[in-house]
Amino acid sequence: MLAGLVILTITAFVAAPQASLPSDSVGTVSGAGYDSGARAPIGNATVQLIRGSLVLNATTDGSGRFGYRDVPPGRYVAGFLHPLLDSIGIESPAREVIVEAGRETTVSLAIPSVAGIRTAVCGNPTGGLVIGTV
Repeated sequence: MLAGLVILTITAFVAAPQASLPSDSVGTVSGAGYDSGARAPIGNATVQLIRGSLVLNATTDGSGRFGYRDVPPGRYVAGFLHPLLDSIGIESPAREVIVEAGRETTVSLAIPSVAGIRTAVCGNPTGGLVIGTV
């Protein structure tokens, strides 16, 4: 596992794109996200919950918070998209999220820190690393 991870957790609720269901038959997912390099919340990231062909999207607010209501129970994969990830050529690590009816689930998503990326790419925790596109 990579050292020094950035936590991206999920709280500006966005309704899931299905018909309204009774609250005891659906769950919620919430959290907040951070940029490890800047040591600040990461805003305007697109967070996705995916289960089969069902893809639920939310966008983090300026405080890094986001969330979902009315999520059908089940196992999901959570990840996020952000221009910062594109600029350094990495993808967010995916996390499994289990949603239960009538319950709130909090998920933490992480971007590796600079040291974590360097170790993953180079296998060497000392020295430098330059990442870019020409």
